[in-house]
Amino acid sequence: MGKAIRGLQTMKDNIEAEMIMFSNELKILEKDLAAGRVVLAEYQSKKACIEDLIHDCQERLDDKETKLMIKQQELDSLLKDSQNIIL
Repeated sequence: MGKAIRGLQTMKDNIEAEMIMFSNELKILEKDLAAGRVVLAEYQSKKACIEDLIHDCQERLDDKETKLMIKQQELDSLLKDSQNIIL
């Protein structure tokens, strides 16, 4: 059970890191547009693509958080049951 929780937490951390990376890409893209290094059409296309990636990450993150919460509740229940047996 502990391995499952650690695995889910690692996956969650990795997804959060991905989201930060994509957010940083958006900031760079906005700076490139402001500096004239990117035309508006290219900016809009890339922005939409990055936003889709962020949305996908958010869905995966929500899924992992739900699974992590369920596993944590299962672990808490097992720990409570084992304490009742010991007492």
